[in-house]
Amino acid sequence: MENPSQESSFGTDHLSQREIKDHREAAGATNEAKAELAEVTSKTWALIQQLEKFRLVEEIMRNGVQGIDLVGVNLIGANLIDANLIGADLSNANLIGADLIDASLIGTDLIGANLMGANFYCADLMGANLSGANLYRVNLMNANLYYADLMGANLSSADLRRANFIDADLSHSNVKDAIFGNNPSISQGLKQNLIKRGAKFD
Repeated sequence: MENPSQESSFGTDHLSQREIKDHREAAGATNEAKAELAEVTSKTWALIQQLEKFRLVEEIMRNGVQGIDLVGVNLIGANLIDANLIGADLSNANLIGADLIDASLIGTDLIGANLMGANFYCADLMGANLSGANLYRVNLMNANLYYADLMGANLSSADLRRANFIDADLSHSNVKDAIFGNNPSISQGLKQNLIKRGAKFD
């Protein structure tokens, strides 16, 4: 004769195992749903940021920068050709790959900005503060850097041919593999110093 307590125990154990299985399946489905939601949220956030960037660029191009807070702003890859950024505070801004051909950045604050790969061809950066900025592989050909502060900036592999460096401060800047070309705005003394630091001259 079977022991009733044994039968009861078997039934309880069997039910418990099934509940555990159901719980695991439900947890797996929940985790999958959470992952899908996180992915959608991430894509939505990225789209919102992209739209905000487009609106900001449009506002800058239409009305200039007066009254706009640009500190630390994300302008990666932005089209700012011929933009008026005179006197703007773009400190710590992200302008990786931005197009700033013929842009006016007179007296602009770009302290600590990330400008890697940006195009400043023929841009006017007279008196701009670029101290500590990342200018790796930027195009500054024919740019005006008269009296610009480039102290501690990373200019490695930048194209600086025919740029105006009169009275610019290049102290403590990284100029390894930076291409200065045959630049008449740079004194012989400074040229020799830059060559020792890894700069290239034609």
